[in-house]
Amino acid sequence: MIYRIIKNNSGMTFIEVITMIATLAVLAILMTSVYFTFNQEARLNNVVQEVINALELAKSKSTVSELSSQYGVYFDPLSSGRYILFKGPSYALRDSSYDKVYNMPDDIEVSALNLAGSGREVIFNIISGATPNLGNITVKLEVGPFTKIKTIYISGSGMISLDPIPETITEPIKDFRHTHFDYIRYIDTSTEIIVLTFDGGSLIKEVPISTFLAGGQIFWEGEIVVGGEAQKIKIHTHNLNNPGTEFCIHRDMRFNTKTLVVTLSGDTSGSLIEYSADGLDVNSSSIYVSSIEWQ
Repeated sequence: MIYRIIKNNSGMTFIEVITMIATLAVLAILMTSVYFTFNQEARLNNVVQEVINALELAKSKSTVSELSSQYGVYFDPLSSGRYILFKGPSYALRDSSYDKVYNMPDDIEVSALNLAGSGREVIFNIISGATPNLGNITVKLEVGPFTKIKTIYISGSGMISLDPIPETITEPIKDFRHTHFDYIRYIDTSTEIIVLTFDGGSLIKEVPISTFLAGGQIFWEGEIVVGGEAQKIKIHTHNLNNPGTEFCIHRDMRFNTKTLVVTLSGDTSGSLIEYSADGLDVNSSSIYVSSIEWQ
């Protein structure tokens, strides 16, 4: 018996055409599967990053003691895809008017919480940014048979990571020292100068008040390099000469490592404020300063 091989006009056999079509179909299925997997993993990564961003925001607000308060993130037991950034020492004692609510897509949820304390919230301490609610948070995406999870780890020192954090690793305290104090002497804003003396006098920076008036208040912010290390300072006032003045000074310990003495050229009685190198010792020698408070 004689078998004939049928060829199309291009010279390809029927078997070759079928094989090519089958190969293209398999490639199309594989490419669709790869794209689907990539797309779903990207969606999960975005949601996980949003959770991390909320935790970092709560930590940042706590370290600067925004509105003189702690902040945290609460994971709602009634909705596995809902979490809330709140202001207060706990979710139960929060000021709900400051709530910021986040909702995950329907196919993504917090599938497991392993947190010390209440088990549903992460609260960060003022100034240090540490938390008693160390542990981990698992976020899961489930679309049909496709399932993917990611875990967020939180250490007692306030570190937040997608990788497990060894207990031996500690994070240096990031002290956003925010100090308020009252000043009862009248300040001549046209002639007086704020003087910043760093590291026992190794560097002195003069800030003419008249140059840094905005909206009827003093506002100066700068970065000064002392001994090769940048020192970041912000000085501003509330109620300038009305009749007294309230000063506000920010000295972020992530950057500042030198002693600092702040004085006014018109005040011969002593310093407005003095900081130790570690920022933990704060005092004043001016007779016009009172009510020093860390915020």
